[in-house]
Amino acid sequence: MCYFFYSAFYPGDDFYAQEYAQITGLALPASADIQRKDASYPDQHGDYAACARIKVSAADYQQLLRQLSRDTAFRAQSSPRYHFIGSQTFDNVNPEPNAEARYRHAFSRDDNAFRFVGFLQDGRTIIVYRSSS
Repeated sequence: MCYFFYSAFYPGDDFYAQEYAQITGLALPASADIQRKDASYPDQHGDYAACARIKVSAADYQQLLRQLSRDTAFRAQSSPRYHFIGSQTFDNVNPEPNAEARYRHAFSRDDNAFRFVGFLQDGRTIIVYRSSS
């Protein structure tokens, strides 16, 4: 019973692997290392936000970048921080000052939830974010 309550407030890596798949349409690569993560508890309507900083191999980074560049459901973002004003979940995963300056590429899509994938300048780190509110 305690584990159920704990995992409801602090989801494990499998939750973020599922979020990655829902956001990108791809399975989380074997090279993935989830470095930071945060999710809000669902509200009375089931809406929540989830964000993870994931380090992958350079090849997986490039493969995802190519995939999203060709996917017409995603659109390139000129300012990754634009959509995250007031998002505590995003800021908890990206606490650095001027975090937006560390992005090389960013893509978003809106359907029944806002989805974002950001590519950091190191060529290996990506940020995935989802908000259903």
